[in-house]
Amino acid sequence: MMSTTVTIHKLNQLNRELWERRYVRVKRLMAKKHLLHLVSKRESDKAQFVKLATSEAERRQRISDLKSFESELESANEEFSSLPIFSAQRTRARNPRGVVANGTTIDQIIARLALKPDHRDETAKELWPRFFAELNEYELDPKEYGHPTDFKKSQYEYDFKGNGKRITYGRCALGLPTDLNEKRYSRLQKCW
Repeated sequence: MMSTTVTIHKLNQLNRELWERRYVRVKRLMAKKHLLHLVSKRESDKAQFVKLATSEAERRQRISDLKSFESELESANEEFSSLPIFSAQRTRARNPRGVVANGTTIDQIIARLALKPDHRDETAKELWPRFFAELNEYELDPKEYGHPTDFKKSQYEYDFKGNGKRITYGRCALGLPTDLNEKRYSRLQKCW
């Protein structure tokens, strides 16, 4: 039987390659904020554990027994990836909330109305009656409830999954695209 000998040079080369791959993996894991938060908490707990040592020898022993930051990061990643609840939640979070008709949400109806070329320069007050027409177009059976003193408290009731749901003028106006909400509405536009 012939034995193969590994030279020190070859061993060093293999070690370097191993750590280069691990460095890339750890750097990728560091970009995941939830993992970083969890591992930072664990590191803080470990530091408290080391502080409780009563002698220098005990402190050194506790430090040597601790897992490295990189190992903790990899362990946390394995814990998170093995939990199916996270992938299920991720899938649910991608779905639009409050779908009223044909996969469309109220926010998308508001945004579509405001972004139509002939309505872009209109104010929220001018869009309010047009919003009623949009709800009617989506066959949501809208009803109007005007407020006697404050127009901003006027409401439309529309059919939402067999129940009546109300939206106020103020809520509708808040849903209109603005420069402040630009990112939110660029995301909504992608849904169309």
